[in-house]
Amino acid sequence: MEVLTEELFALQPDEVTNPVGVASREALKSRLRHAVAEGGAHRATFTGGAMDFRSFADVFFPERARFGNQDAVPDIGVRIEGIEVGTPGWTVYASSVICEGILAVTQKAREKLAPELVTQWLQSCAEAAAPRLVSVYATMLPRAHPRTGEVLARLQRLGALEAARSRYAQALLSDNWTTFKIKQMTPPNRWEGAAWEMFHHWVKLNALGLAHFEIDALADRVKARLNYPSEVGSAAWRVFARAPLNQPLRFQDFEGELTLGLKAEGMFSFGGQATPDPERWSQAFVAQQGGRFQRPRPTPPPSSCFGGESRVRMADGTTLPIRDVRPGDRVDTPAGPRTVRVVASVARARRPFFRIDGLDFRFSGSHPFAAHPGAPDAPGFLAVLPEAARLAVPTLVRHGVGPLAPGCALQAREAHGLVPWRVQHLVPEPSGDASEPVFDLILDFEREGCPGYFIGTAERQFLVQPEFPELAPWPRATTALTHALATVLARLEVLPEDTVLEAAAPELMEDLVPKALARLAHAPAEAPAALPEEPLEAAAALASLLHAEGPYERRLGQLVQSLVGYLMADLETALALFWRAVPARAEPAPEVLAVTLGALWGARGLPGSVALEVALPGAPFVPVTPASSRAATAFFQPLDRVLYAPWPRGEGAPVLRVRDGRGATAELPLSAGPTRLRRADVPLRSGDGRTVATLSLDVRGLSTTDAGAEQLRATVSSGPAPAVALGSALGAVLAERLARLAAHLLSSSLHPHARSSTHENA
Repeated sequence: MEVLTEELFALQPDEVTNPVGVASREALKSRLRHAVAEGGAHRATFTGGAMDFRSFADVFFPERARFGNQDAVPDIGVRIEGIEVGTPGWTVYASSVICEGILAVTQKAREKLAPELVTQWLQSCAEAAAPRLVSVYATMLPRAHPRTGEVLARLQRLGALEAARSRYAQALLSDNWTTFKIKQMTPPNRWEGAAWEMFHHWVKLNALGLAHFEIDALADRVKARLNYPSEVGSAAWRVFARAPLNQPLRFQDFEGELTLGLKAEGMFSFGGQATPDPERWSQAFVAQQGGRFQRPRPTPPPSSCFGGESRVRMADGTTLPIRDVRPGDRVDTPAGPRTVRVVASVARARRPFFRIDGLDFRFSGSHPFAAHPGAPDAPGFLAVLPEAARLAVPTLVRHGVGPLAPGCALQAREAHGLVPWRVQHLVPEPSGDASEPVFDLILDFEREGCPGYFIGTAERQFLVQPEFPELAPWPRATTALTHALATVLARLEVLPEDTVLEAAAPELMEDLVPKALARLAHAPAEAPAALPEEPLEAAAALASLLHAEGPYERRLGQLVQSLVGYLMADLETALALFWRAVPARAEPAPEVLAVTLGALWGARGLPGSVALEVALPGAPFVPVTPASSRAATAFFQPLDRVLYAPWPRGEGAPVLRVRDGRGATAELPLSAGPTRLRRADVPLRSGDGRTVATLSLDVRGLSTTDAGAEQLRATVSSGPAPAVALGSALGAVLAERLARLAAHLLSSSLHPHARSSTHENA
């Protein structure tokens, strides 16, 4: 035993070639591949045409998948399997690397990713992994340095590990060894590779079974006798690493084997025909990440999307170019004459514009036109780019927003009323001057919302919907938000016009946003604070917000309407389920998973009865019946249901699964760590990959006590009171979302000509 221990004491791998570091890094690369294949967040089946893949790893590592994805992982053993890279785990690290690859080699899929978020996750995962690298190194040392492995194996067979580590520690504290090392350090001598040598003493002691805290204590004792490098002293040795182990894993480490899979085609089937779908698997991977790496998708700013020459029908029956309309003017609407509250105007930027049937007026692709009434399941609005219109005015989704194309029927104004106008031709306009001002109107509104107006040419006008949220389904939510924002924006009224936007950005981020929801969010959480019993009339609230005579009515007016539209549905769900508990901070040890199902909406309509089923992590599918008092339409089904399950345990992120009676399915990876409140819009896709509906939901992690109290409140509550408090925690969550959106919209307003996906879609 003594001879073997002495030999082990002297053994160490070469510092220059660092064979153990190289092997350890390869082991980590193997572990990342394994995480992509086995991580719960990525376990899925994709079928498209003749192509059938079992998992993401089958696509992204096709050569390895051909051999069953066998690599070094099973041989690494339990010690490396137990390493967690921070809270998210290995799967998120692997996902970050794949997303970095998507940014590098794809054309379409990369547009959905936010590079700064990918970089942020890569850095956080690499930093979280650093303190654990020594465990990887210790695991690989006996494998990558054969003689060390042989000596350790012989000591283990002899049952002499305990005696060997005692003998090893005595050698480090011996006078002979200490004196020898001191002489090595005394000039002109030099102790070459001191840090490398001491590091391996600690690693070999760890391999002999000495715990980290015991090694730290021994390192302090040795340090008192010998001034060896502090970088491998007590505790510090655990993060000591040399190249290539200390170099974070990035896409470049997998580029050769990942690129083919990242760019691989899927197959899209429609009408019995199968066609290639480029980058389908990369796009599916981004979608499966639940928004973790995706570019934020706030509501685009209002399109203000008619060319200045487009003529508006006024209350007296005449027409006026929209660029000449002023706040206070009266225009014709289906509900009678209404006052113009705001003339919204922005630069055209990269907005795509169109004409119909040779008429001399232009409109952007996202502006909603009123569809002539048809079947009950026919969309109420039409837009050339319906998805952009649904994002710009999310409250219109309950009426359906369909594609405006030849054959569609619009509502045209005649002297005796509205008549159908069948579109014959739709012609895209060439890209024009990006600085050209384009316009929209916001009219005085009532409980039913902002009425539409008529626009077109002098001879022919069509009914269009302003890009302001419909208010009828959300009167209390609208009142809550307008009250709060009126208080906030009043502070900006005294600022000069040329400084208001510059001032608004920091004000919103640092001070105004928290105050914007102060009326909704009470503190402490138990206090009986609430919305005003007698809220302002909607028109008065709008007036207080927009101040038609104020210097900021055009630009901040657009900001306000976007914020209202963006938060409207969330506020309404919060008001309907006012008894919910939203922790002020993430529950450190959640025991209950609470999933709130807000609403199901379909761009092309929902079937008469949606047979929705949801499976919480670790549970079977259960049918979900709506519990909402809100009215449903052919395109919108409120659910207002909260489902509870034990908080999932185990490796990998849990997955929420959804399916409907038509065979459409969806999966949402949930956070494996503490969750305060996370909101998501989950697309349900049919077998051919089309999105047939979207489910809005949010997820919370609760303690057993909070969950029980919440369910009790739900049982005894008879319905929302006239004045409803949302709670300080939920107010804080909404404030964070409001701040992010405000910053984005203000940035767009400050730099109207900047190229962005928002401008291109609006």
